[in-house]
Amino acid sequence: MVGDQKMEVGSGAVANQAKGNIENHYHGMSFADVERIVNLLFDANFPKLLADARETIDQRLGEVTRQLFSLLEEHKEEIDAQRFAEPNVQFQLQQMTKAAAQKGEKSNFELLCDVFILNLKKDTSDLTELVANEALELLPKLSARHVEFLALYVFVRKVSIPGATLDYIEEFCRVFLEHISLPVDITERDRTYMAGVGAFQMANMSHVEMIPEFLKQLDDIKKLSPVNVRRYLEEKKLTSTLAVFLLSNDSRITRCVISEAGTMIGWIGLSKFFPVDLSEVLETS
Repeated sequence: MVGDQKMEVGSGAVANQAKGNIENHYHGMSFADVERIVNLLFDANFPKLLADARETIDQRLGEVTRQLFSLLEEHKEEIDAQRFAEPNVQFQLQQMTKAAAQKGEKSNFELLCDVFILNLKKDTSDLTELVANEALELLPKLSARHVEFLALYVFVRKVSIPGATLDYIEEFCRVFLEHISLPVDITERDRTYMAGVGAFQMANMSHVEMIPEFLKQLDDIKKLSPVNVRRYLEEKKLTSTLAVFLLSNDSRITRCVISEAGTMIGWIGLSKFFPVDLSEVLETS
């Protein structure tokens, strides 16, 4: 290219081209100037950043270790200790610690430990082990409210309470609501993301109102439409049961078809505040 050319490339930015050599300027600073400042800042702060990162990682790994050893002690009679020698188990442990070091509590490390322990139990079937492997990969990709959504899904779609009274169900729902963050604010973008990482599939249907499974077992309710169930709960002043009913419908539960890994995560989430026999429910869900 012959001669000098000047080209506007954006507000406050100019690119000068002279005889084929390009130099970028931004508010009077060249690329070399910016690069030099970044390098100086990095050199000045990297030792401290590295030390802080090391301290954070050590703290996070310490929390995982304490959680894991606590569960190992709690379930020592159910665990096959020989499985620790298996390459797959060692790989899972490595992935868990990596996720915890990177994301801390956002890795859902408590649930990761629960899934890992489940995989070590003597009575764990081959299918449950495969699902647990999927759940260990899925959990670090989910936020806390994503996990709560899966727990809500399992609560209203998978839980049955044979012989329960309305009063019992009301208390049951009250306990559930105490242990989750309200509202379970799941957007369409959240649902699309969760479907993409394998928590569930999106159903090929628009949302329709649904009735929690544990309510369908009651004689007074099982023949009612969702609209009439809402009225019934309002008339009976079953505030917690009504809140769960509304929450499940506001969250568009029927638009999702949960995966096996998503189901496992949902059950483990519920087991934090309900007495759940995970080995049994995961084999029968």
